[in-house]
Amino acid sequence: MNIKILVRTHDKTNVHDQNGRSRYCNENKTVVVIKCITSLINSVSYAANKLNEFNFSFVWIDDNSENQTIEVIADKFKEKNMYFNIIKLKNGGNNNSMLCQINAAKNINADLVYLVEDDYLHTETAIYEMILMYIKTKNEIHHHQIKKAILRILLTYRITRRDKKEIKGY
Repeated sequence: MNIKILVRTHDKTNVHDQNGRSRYCNENKTVVVIKCITSLINSVSYAANKLNEFNFSFVWIDDNSENQTIEVIADKFKEKNMYFNIIKLKNGGNNNSMLCQINAAKNINADLVYLVEDDYLHTETAIYEMILMYIKTKNEIHHHQIKKAILRILLTYRITRRDKKEIKGY
């Protein structure tokens, strides 16, 4: 079974620092990105060791991160022998990178697709547990229905966020 993980990264702008809010932790964006992507890679490595019949690979969509951040993350992938393909966006921004991720998910050839951002922190067993839950429920729900439902949720989330911004005027 092939599993593609589509991860978005951006190490410069911290959306949590806008409008007087601060990030839930007191780390700068680069530190958060590196820690969270490292946790994802470690979690996938754990799952890969437990599930030999699964092939994991990454599509890494980067939105103008610093070269040093890209090098550190690339080294993390290589340390765990994780295959990755990087897409470096020229016209960045949250909406553009999200659209790139959604379009990639729609057109990707894989049994399962996981969309993740650079501030999701994973426990070591998180990916393994997600896959076990999928295996447990896949006979109850066809996976093409799951993919469509996930895309609907993402599109609804994007539209809702855009509407809220227009209503509040920012």
